[in-house]
Amino acid sequence: MKDTSMINQPTFRIASKLVILMVFCVCLWMLSGRASSIQQSKLIVSLLPVDVTQLNAVDGVIPVELRCADAELSSPRSIEKLTCIIKNNTNRFITASTVEIRIGIERSGTILELRSYYTLDTFLQDDFRADHRNNRIPPGGEHAINELPSSFSDGVVKSIAVGIDYVDFGDSEPVRLNRKGSQIIGQMREGASKYKSWLSKRYKENGKSIGAIVTLLNTDAPSKEAGLTNSNEEKGPICSGSTY
Repeated sequence: MKDTSMINQPTFRIASKLVILMVFCVCLWMLSGRASSIQQSKLIVSLLPVDVTQLNAVDGVIPVELRCADAELSSPRSIEKLTCIIKNNTNRFITASTVEIRIGIERSGTILELRSYYTLDTFLQDDFRADHRNNRIPPGGEHAINELPSSFSDGVVKSIAVGIDYVDFGDSEPVRLNRKGSQIIGQMREGASKYKSWLSKRYKENGKSIGAIVTLLNTDAPSKEAGLTNSNEEKGPICSGSTY
């Protein structure tokens, strides 16, 4: 009869070490999560309500709604977090949208307004539309906007206001205030088209080498060579959601 204690002892030791290691990892995870939570709470010194301007209601319903949480400030001069949700209340799919963001900065007793545009475009290139229709915001669907942290060394953040500027459904019937939205989206799509033409040209010049194209895809397109004439066109080849 075999001595099973000699067989099971090494197995038991290995299993015990694995259990201890797992418990140790879990504890580290919990501690690190707690530490990061404490660190995050130290970063945020105040909350600033975001003033949201909605589109006009149609038959009592806002067609595309915007909801924003209070902005989190890590100092009077720094916005740590600004998050909003675009809600599609129509029965159509949203293919592109721009949201205007206005930040009021106080400098030497004067309030200055800095304006930028968050742009979402799911259909930068016609060639990809058939294969990427699920990227659109469906009826009843939502899209999250998470702005990157921003700081203003020469001013104090006094106000933040946002509003939907333009919504494209891909059917020539947009919803809009359209201060700059359609222009930005049009230029982004033009940039994507120019980039595609430039990429096709380089593909042929490199003997139709896939490797050469992969290398080009991993680098920034040279604006002059690709014929990109402004910042919106430059963002077209690489962005589906950006702020300008």
